[in-house]
Amino acid sequence: MSALIKNGILTEMKCDSNFAYVLNDNSIFILTEYKVLQSQTESIFIRCIKMLYNGKTELYYLTKEYKSIYEIFHYLNQDKIISIIGNLYSGIAKVKSNGFLKCENIVGSLDHIYVDMKNYNVMFVYLPLSKHDYLDAYSFEKSLEKALIDYVNNQKFLLPVDKEEIISIIHKGNVLDKKPNNPVEKRALCHMRLIPLDQTENIIDINKSEFTIGQLNTNDYVCKNKAISRQHCKIKWENDGFKIYEWYGYRSNKTYINGKMLGEGESVLLKNNDTVQLANTRFRVEI
Repeated sequence: MSALIKNGILTEMKCDSNFAYVLNDNSIFILTEYKVLQSQTESIFIRCIKMLYNGKTELYYLTKEYKSIYEIFHYLNQDKIISIIGNLYSGIAKVKSNGFLKCENIVGSLDHIYVDMKNYNVMFVYLPLSKHDYLDAYSFEKSLEKALIDYVNNQKFLLPVDKEEIISIIHKGNVLDKKPNNPVEKRALCHMRLIPLDQTENIIDINKSEFTIGQLNTNDYVCKNKAISRQHCKIKWENDGFKIYEWYGYRSNKTYINGKMLGEGESVLLKNNDTVQLANTRFRVEI
């Protein structure tokens, strides 16, 4: 159950094949996010209509034409499940790149993530509220990943080998398009963070397939520690893992992985709990 519902912040109401949330505190409604939601041309959000219910703000969602993931996985074959997972991760990537809307405001339960059965596009229920169930996008993705894996494991119709492949895809955030006569398409959704082991830097959320770190404002993460170089290193998703690359060019402050210094242009495949040191700042890898 959603913590917002459990804590009495929202009340969910079934309305035939649609549903609504009633806000028990109108002050948490964010009008600007609601307007942005209405302006979205991408078909990744369930249409939301703001109404009043006994003087309270009601968010009415039009879900009648769609099926929830929870309803459909038990009768779909492996290829269709993989296709839906791919569209799910593609939709998350679009939300993350939106700039105005946030993943942590998506309702993450599988009975509230919907699929258009005509094309297997995935559609999200978005809450334009100042309170949400997830701390950040990362915690949303991890919670969703766990829910998907648990759900797949409980499907009796899937062979163990099929479950293993689907779960592997969920873990990696990769989807292979297996349609014949089509080139294999691989979509990567990054699930990695660098956790600082001191207070000199923030958590670095690796949220794209090629991510640069350094002091220049053109980097994806701009460092506060002046000992770190202007263009210090690059982290790149390759094949089935994250690699960290040392930039070419001489400088005194280097990159170290588990205490071993990287040479110019050298790369290393990162593993969970590895220690990454940029100049004199250390991070722990979380994948």
